[in-house]
Amino acid sequence: MARRKKKSTKAHSTRKPKHAKSVAVKAKSNHKKKDYKGVILLGFIVLCIVVFIAGSMSQKPKQKTYVAPSSSVSRKAVQVDVYKQHKNRIMHTYLKLHEGKVDSFWLYGTESFNQQGDKMKKKLDHLSLLMKKSAGVSPLATQLYRETKKVQLSKFANGASLKFFNGKFEDLGKDTIEICMIPMDQYQIYRQKIPAALWYRKDWKALMITAIDFSDAFLTALVYHEMGHWLRHKQGASSATAMTGSDSFISEEVEMHELEYKVLNFFSKGKLKKLMKSICARSKSKENPKDALNYVTRDDLVAFDVMLGTVDAGQRTIGTYGAQFLTSVGLECINQNTNSDQAKAKIKYYRWLSQ
Repeated sequence: MARRKKKSTKAHSTRKPKHAKSVAVKAKSNHKKKDYKGVILLGFIVLCIVVFIAGSMSQKPKQKTYVAPSSSVSRKAVQVDVYKQHKNRIMHTYLKLHEGKVDSFWLYGTESFNQQGDKMKKKLDHLSLLMKKSAGVSPLATQLYRETKKVQLSKFANGASLKFFNGKFEDLGKDTIEICMIPMDQYQIYRQKIPAALWYRKDWKALMITAIDFSDAFLTALVYHEMGHWLRHKQGASSATAMTGSDSFISEEVEMHELEYKVLNFFSKGKLKKLMKSICARSKSKENPKDALNYVTRDDLVAFDVMLGTVDAGQRTIGTYGAQFLTSVGLECINQNTNSDQAKAKIKYYRWLSQ
């Protein structure tokens, strides 16, 4: 009995209750589930990393595709900068050609009233003859020359317009163009407010001419140009009141620069057009007029001065002359490219040039 009791006691001590076994099984089962969850989570993380890496690798071509346009844009920007460098180089060279030179004046403002009147009348008569000579370059020039028969002469004095003709004050009518001469003494006082050596002042409806000794070629060409603006203003053309920089505004500028080019070519006896054509012929890009500026040489600028009588021009006028040189190059190159929309191309070129 004692042995049996001991045996039963041992058996009792080692036996586990049924619910304990089920708990152990559940615990083991839960442990396995936790292991599975860990594996699944680890797998999910690995999968995410793989997807991320794969996505990054697959995006590389997209990045290249994206970078390519920006690099292309930068190349275009570099090209634009190069064109501007050519433009600046030309103007710098032209300035160096005229370094130390000073424009002379033909009216000082210190003469007597009658002397000033006589000088101005003489200059106006000379201008009328020059315009008569070149009036046949275009229908617009012919029309503008006819308008010079109705001119009211005046002198700029102390910020006002002193009107007279041959020593007498008179008003020739609202359709008359006023030509206002600016003597040297007034130019020196108001030079900061004077936008150019020769320009059309819309609020006065007057052609303002600084009394500088322009060459005959440029005096005539510039007067035709600015009188053209006066005529369009008188006609009520939309371009005359258009916003500065707009296509309409620039189209009028292009029209007048083309007229100026024709007049200058007339006085150069065809040499200017020949020079411009030779510059355009050097360009490797016939569809891009700006490219021709790369091939402008110092000799071209010297020839330009010689044929138009501006060799001794000073700092007050060479900016105007140089700007017309650059404009003429572009206009001629565009005129030679018959496959392009020339009107749009000229507006685009002039807008770039004037920036």
